[in-house]
Amino acid sequence: MTHWWLPMDRWPTDIVPIVSAIRTTSGWLSKKKDLSRVGLIVEGQAWNGRLLITTLNLDSKLDESYPEALFLFDRLLRCATSPEFAPHSAIPASVLDDMVVR
Repeated sequence: MTHWWLPMDRWPTDIVPIVSAIRTTSGWLSKKKDLSRVGLIVEGQAWNGRLLITTLNLDSKLDESYPEALFLFDRLLRCATSPEFAPHSAIPASVLDDMVVR
């Protein structure tokens, strides 16, 4: 994936990102706004398991220079491995197949 955000316009609307944003592809002064739903941290059921997706570039920031990245990475790992981590919405296999880099 080449973006720092996860485009979610084709995803089911019942999947609500933990951290999300709205992206526009039009100019600031343009009268027509082309808005797109994006996710930065998303959870869901996938195949026979649970999935926690993040598009944040944490792997290049996992050192003492970025304590906020270390903290967030630690919390995401704790969340994903917790017995309480039980996403309610299923992410369709077709959506996940589109995300695979080939």
